[in-house]
Amino acid sequence: MRVATAGAVLLALVGWAVSSPIGASPDDDYHLASIWCSEFSPLHPCTQVPGEEGGASYLVPAVLVESHVCFAFQPESTADCADDVSESLRLTDRINQTQGLYPGGFYTVMSVFASSDFTRSVSMMRVSNALLAASLLATFLFLGASTVRRSALLALPVIFIPLGVFLFASTNPSSWTVLGSIFYFLFGLTAFFGRAGRGRYVASLLLAVLAAALALMSRVDGSVFIVVITLAIVVLASGAHLQRAKAATITVISVGIAGSITFWLQGLGPAGSESTIGESRYVGGLFLTNLLEIPSFLGGAVGAAPLGWGDTPMPGLVLTVGLFSVGGIAIWGLSVVDFRKALTLVGLVVTTFGLPVALAQQQRIDVLDFVQARYLLPLIAVLVLTLALTLPPVRRASMQAVPHYTLAVLVSLSGAVALWANYHRYAYGAQEPLLARNLEPAWPGLWGPSSLAFIIVGMIATVAFVMLMAVQYRHVKYGADNEASTEGRVLS
Repeated sequence: MRVATAGAVLLALVGWAVSSPIGASPDDDYHLASIWCSEFSPLHPCTQVPGEEGGASYLVPAVLVESHVCFAFQPESTADCADDVSESLRLTDRINQTQGLYPGGFYTVMSVFASSDFTRSVSMMRVSNALLAASLLATFLFLGASTVRRSALLALPVIFIPLGVFLFASTNPSSWTVLGSIFYFLFGLTAFFGRAGRGRYVASLLLAVLAAALALMSRVDGSVFIVVITLAIVVLASGAHLQRAKAATITVISVGIAGSITFWLQGLGPAGSESTIGESRYVGGLFLTNLLEIPSFLGGAVGAAPLGWGDTPMPGLVLTVGLFSVGGIAIWGLSVVDFRKALTLVGLVVTTFGLPVALAQQQRIDVLDFVQARYLLPLIAVLVLTLALTLPPVRRASMQAVPHYTLAVLVSLSGAVALWANYHRYAYGAQEPLLARNLEPAWPGLWGPSSLAFIIVGMIATVAFVMLMAVQYRHVKYGADNEASTEGRVLS
């Protein structure tokens, strides 16, 4: 069943991969140009043209940096307009090699797939990211400690849909940041609460380090997330587990230190500059306004935030189900809270929502104009996972079957609808009804006419993934593995 779950995720993500055109994820002109000019790309090194004021531009294929122009921010425009974009070279200064806004790891790895066949290359990048997500999930389902696995089985479907799955099947470095943060948290906790046995213990630690590296290599704020998640793991593990599992303690703390050093070296970029973007004189009123806008980020993570360039709105069903599901998990999870869980939840809430408000205040600007929900998705995901967590030695029964399966059915339908809505926006235009007889797509999909079959399979696979996760949740034997973490005695 665990292999089937991973397979369903992979098929669902392939559906997402072919449901949008080249350049459809946010700032894709920047990311694609940075990939094609990175180390292993056939264009490396890209031709550099010095600017008049000391800057520089690079010559990159126009299809990478102009495909989005005719449909981005225009939800009524279909993606067929991008077919007319030339493949000739053009100058751009929106590239990481000049601006240095992101770490280079994501771009370097993705550049392995770069070629002159742009559709094939982008497809391989998206599918490789989908395969990475499915592999991490499959490995965790086999290695995860029962208490941690039960939290993930309940919360991950809600966290993934729709923003997560859209990013996982994209060429946006946020995909690695979200995946890395989530699985660093899950594998890190597993190292403390997992089964006895040297192999599983070492594997959990190695995978935790790998996941953290994904976050650190993809976005500047990934270092902040890793530091925050490290603190959450340490608090949740408790002193007894930290002492017994010494290798895990050393590893997790080392990862946290690495995140701190990376953050210190990179800084916050423009967000941390002393100059301000806005000019609001009403600091107190701005603070209250920003404070009241905080729930928008939670809503954005589960459907309120339009996908793509902020131009692909989700149907109301997606947001409603997302908020309903998060609320259900929160009510269930808050019914059993000890000191460690309470402290972690407070810390995550303050960090997740307090940091963007503080930065927006420093910049004298509305927080919604400064931060997008996808930036905070890594910490929102860890927050929801913590809500669903029951820490040993407390033994708590699973969520009752009727409300749990109700949530699962709703989330599965929401995920299928979200995938179709994403494709529909590019194929028919957002102004057309989601379903209508004799409505012909203007854009067939990334892989041409065969794309529709993959999208339909992806919708079915989404339902299968959520329901398989729900079934496994009902069968987790809480405490079946050694929650005392005797692995620490093996390796300490």
